[in-house]
Amino acid sequence: MKKNILFLLLLAATTSATAAYNGRVFVDKNSNGQFDRGEKTLGGIKVSDGLNVTETAKDGTYTLPGHARQRFIFITTPSGYKTLNKHYHKIDSRTNGYDFGLLTYHPGIGKDGSHQYVHVSDTEIFNTEGNEAWVRNIREYAANENAAFIIHTGDICYENGMKKHIKLMNTENMNVPVFYCIGNHDLVKGKYGEEVFENNYGPVYYSFDVANVHYIVTPMPGGDHKPGYTRLDVCRWLKNDLAHIKPGTPIVVFNHDILTYGDEFIYKGSETESIDLNKHNLKAWVYGHWHINHVKKQGSVYTVCTSALDKGGIIFTDRATVDKVEKMKVCTCLNPLHTALAIYGCLLGYTLISEEMKNPLLKNMVEVIGYKEGLPVVVNPGILDPKKFIDEVVNVRIPNPFLPDSPQRIATDTSQKLSIRFGETIKAYEASPDLHTEDLKLIPLVYAGWLRYLMGIDDEGREFTPSSDPLLEEVRQYVADYELSFSPKDLSKLDALLANEKIFGVNLHAIGMDTLVKQYFAELSSGVGAVAAALKKYVPEKVTL
Repeated sequence: MKKNILFLLLLAATTSATAAYNGRVFVDKNSNGQFDRGEKTLGGIKVSDGLNVTETAKDGTYTLPGHARQRFIFITTPSGYKTLNKHYHKIDSRTNGYDFGLLTYHPGIGKDGSHQYVHVSDTEIFNTEGNEAWVRNIREYAANENAAFIIHTGDICYENGMKKHIKLMNTENMNVPVFYCIGNHDLVKGKYGEEVFENNYGPVYYSFDVANVHYIVTPMPGGDHKPGYTRLDVCRWLKNDLAHIKPGTPIVVFNHDILTYGDEFIYKGSETESIDLNKHNLKAWVYGHWHINHVKKQGSVYTVCTSALDKGGIIFTDRATVDKVEKMKVCTCLNPLHTALAIYGCLLGYTLISEEMKNPLLKNMVEVIGYKEGLPVVVNPGILDPKKFIDEVVNVRIPNPFLPDSPQRIATDTSQKLSIRFGETIKAYEASPDLHTEDLKLIPLVYAGWLRYLMGIDDEGREFTPSSDPLLEEVRQYVADYELSFSPKDLSKLDALLANEKIFGVNLHAIGMDTLVKQYFAELSSGVGAVAAALKKYVPEKVTL
């Protein structure tokens, strides 16, 4: 008898963790939030538990199985309807039933399905006042342009900003549906990074439809604090969401940051699980984060970045110039410096990039990489001076304590970044009759630093968890046999990795740079304090600009 009781208790515990959920979707004609007799039910509406996606039956009802990591039940808000920022219900252990009342809404949709929306990003209101004025301007602009909706792509910012922003700008007071993404500075201290965001804005990934377009909101993969969700969570839901979309439907994805600088938009959940968004008719990837206004076509996909409202400013120019500016920023004047600081910041125990700039060796390291090694191959776009751009990055942007980027966040996906952030410079040296790759000393030190980072041991000998990266498990195998204080008799195990053009942009063995990278790696791994010692040895005490 006791065994039977125990079995029933275990069964109850198991079923409650992934209990089935049900409810209905209806037109809330009297706006009371409850389903009343005579109110119209809606069939074919997509409903999700964060993993599984189903569609309502003709009578508006649905059933979902639930799953181990569930937090919300939410709908894909259909075109022609809106909710008052209630496209979701937070799961409550006391009930399994969740209804969704929708309000009819007629956005500015043309007969051909064309429509406009307002994109806002990086408002960062955690320490600012007088925000009502620009919110009023957006409300008036949205009304004047007959916008279908407003999207905010993140960095709201921090706990204080997130609690205030939803009161400033929501579907009810903006007179138009308002949707939010989570940014890196919206992942804050709590049980998990997105806890405050979820308490105010709901799930960090969801979708909605306007006319014939399927819009998808996705979360920043990492930020100031570790999120509870994973790339795999998002990827699996994304697959299920798109499985319910009619082939050929245009797809637009919102995120706080860009997914790729290439033409293939593949969302990777893990080494073995991913989804090719190009095959699902992705038309645009819309983001913020970089505080610039920028539009680029990557293959068949437009990438659209919007600046913060108080940091805007548009320079009208031709496509070729835009590409030169983008390459200047990504390959030389900003992104490589960030990556170098991210790698060495993790190794040296820093938690803020701005704090790293107080270390003279780290500051000199990025100055050499930017001014000395990168700048000679930059193609001047004409509308921005590359040297002045680096001046501002090194002296204003990166040291700014009010942009509290962490090396751990920036170190995310480093295997996907090295080729474009450093490889393009190496290629330019290879192609130049006047420049020589053997003159590059600190870019190889960054590559060696990444190998040392993969060991997951900081310069004090303490273990740390490397940031998420789709190739992390694969590349860590190359350094698995090396330990601090090892005697570097055989570094040949690194050869295959250093010859990987997809990671480094060039075959380092073919151009002879692998020897220097391995030498640096041996020194960086020679014991506790070896990273700081190597920086002192190879980074000049003074950089003459």
